[in-house]
Amino acid sequence: NVSSAAGEIQSPAKAAGLSPGDIILEVDGTEVQDSNHLGDLVSASEGDVLLTVERNGRSHTVSVRPQTDAADGQKKLGIWARDSTAGVGTITYYDPSNYSFGALGHPITDVDTGGLLSVKQGEIVDAEIVGIVKGERGTPGELKGMFSSSQGKGRINVNTDYGVFGFTSAIPINPIYPNGVEIGARTEVKTGEAFILSTIDGTGIKAYSCNVVRINTQNSPGARGMVVEITDAGLLQKTGGIVQGMSGSPIIQNGKIIGAVTHVFVNDPTKGYAMYIEWMIQNTENAAAAA
Repeated sequence: NVSSAAGEIQSPAKAAGLSPGDIILEVDGTEVQDSNHLGDLVSASEGDVLLTVERNGRSHTVSVRPQTDAADGQKKLGIWARDSTAGVGTITYYDPSNYSFGALGHPITDVDTGGLLSVKQGEIVDAEIVGIVKGERGTPGELKGMFSSSQGKGRINVNTDYGVFGFTSAIPINPIYPNGVEIGARTEVKTGEAFILSTIDGTGIKAYSCNVVRINTQNSPGARGMVVEITDAGLLQKTGGIVQGMSGSPIIQNGKIIGAVTHVFVNDPTKGYAMYIEWMIQNTENAAAAA
């Protein structure tokens, strides 16, 4: 929106009732492929355009009259349309029987609205960690990475409250557990010693000691099933504890995978929440259905 002395001038989209986070699916019955395609469809339109929009899981139609931009002569809706996102995260597990995988343990959300992003297509690619911003009380840290290959290693089918799920194009090898691990049920989880598997630099996957300090009884899928505290001196020295990019790091206890790190405590980066692995495994069914 543009403010002026004469008052606020609404964009055509806002005047028609569009809101941040709306997903534009079609323009005059033509499916939108990406933001450039959206711009082309609007620019080529005559008069009002009929948008098919998804909001909160429901679709509806909105009639909008584009305005001509004096700067370039193109018809526009007066919105910023985002059609992609990227980031560094950790794959929690994969199933060699069908190549399915789960990652993160939390959803990918829109940076501006906080809403869950729908996934039309997505890929997993190799990344190289090139730096660490150490976490401190009140300021979450992060792993800084760059994509080390443009070749996709798998596809993301669904983005849910329990993580992202899809299928790999090749079975990745975990050098610490080349033959895999058993799944630990939430009823098997105990307070006490465990460790997480994570990649924080160019040396690859390493095991770092932690403690499960609190267990929350959950009879249905939900976040914050456990609280874990990092105790590994080397990890604490390098990262300060849990940092962004470590989401999805698997937690191993008594030789079984019991969960995944999901969130850090902002006021104490040595601690964070974790999700029971059961809830993530259940969501591989959603990925299979979306395949």
